[in-house]
Amino acid sequence: MAVFLLLVQVLGPVLLMAALVTRSRSRTLKLLQAAAVFFYLLAVHLAGLWLELPWWTPWLLWTIYLIALPRGWRSTPHIRRVQREDWSIFTVWAVAAGGAAWLTTVALLAQRPPPGPVVEVALPLPAGRYVVVNGGSRSLTNAHLATLHPSTPRQAAYRGQSYAVDLVGLTPMGRISEGWRPRDPARYAVFGTPVIATCNGRVIQRLDGSPDMPVPVADKRVMAGNHVVLRCGRVQLLLAHLRLGSVAVKQNEAVHTGQKLGQVGNSGNSGAPHLHIHAQRLGSPEALFAAAPLPIRIDGRYLVRGDRL
Repeated sequence: MAVFLLLVQVLGPVLLMAALVTRSRSRTLKLLQAAAVFFYLLAVHLAGLWLELPWWTPWLLWTIYLIALPRGWRSTPHIRRVQREDWSIFTVWAVAAGGAAWLTTVALLAQRPPPGPVVEVALPLPAGRYVVVNGGSRSLTNAHLATLHPSTPRQAAYRGQSYAVDLVGLTPMGRISEGWRPRDPARYAVFGTPVIATCNGRVIQRLDGSPDMPVPVADKRVMAGNHVVLRCGRVQLLLAHLRLGSVAVKQNEAVHTGQKLGQVGNSGNSGAPHLHIHAQRLGSPEALFAAAPLPIRIDGRYLVRGDRL
C-alpha cells in the first residue's frame, strides 16, 4: 500500500511535470498537458492519503508545477495547430486530463454531507495537531463507505460505520510517526492521546482487553478493538481502536462532554494508530453496529480526508 501511494501521489506527478517541462510541437498540446497535470495534482491534493510523507507534500508539488509550467511554455514554438502526427499524443493527454478532472470532481463532491440529518459532536481529542485520513461522502476519500450498501453479512454487521471519520496525530514535521512506518505503535504521534466524550450521554458498551497490534498488522477478530459506545439521545457514537488498559469508563456510566474515555491505541482492525469515530441510529444488542449510519460534523465541520484540526 505504501509503495502504491508513493507511485501514484509522488512519482506520477513528478513524471508528468517532467513531461510538462519538455518542448512540445504546439502550444495547444502544451496547454492540454498543463491542464492534465493541474487536475492530477488537484485530485492528489484533495483525495491523497499521506501516511508516509508530510501532509504538506502536495504544496511542494504545486511549487514544482508553477516552476515547470512557464519553462515548458517558453520552450514551445508559437504554433497553435496540432500536427497530424501529434494526434495520438494529443488523445492520450486528453484522456488523462478528463480522467483527472473526473477524480477532482468526485473529491470535491465528497466535501458535501449526504442528504438527511447530520449529527453535531465535539472533537473527541484535546487541542493538538491532527489530520483526517478517512472522511467524506464518497469512497474516494472515505474507505468506510464500502459498508453503506453491504454485499456480505460481515459488511452488514458494520453498516453503522459507513460515514466514519478516522483521525491521526501529526509530529512537528507534519508526519504521522517518527521514523519510516515503525512497527511500534508508540512511535506514532497520536498513540496515547486522551480520547474524550463528544456529547452528554451514557456508556452502553465498553471493551478493554484487546492488544495494541504492531504496525501494519490488524486484529480482525475484534474489529473495533478496545472501544466505547455512547448513547446520546437517539444516536449512538462509537470511539474505537483504543489503547489496551486505557478505557476509563464503566458500563451504564453517565458521561459529559469532555470527560476522558480512554486513549488512542492500535487495537482491533487498525493498520496504524488512529481514532475511529462514527454515529448511527440506535442498534440492537445483537447487532450493535448494524444500524443506519449518520454523517457527523465535528466542532461544526464536516471533515474530509486531508482536513487538519
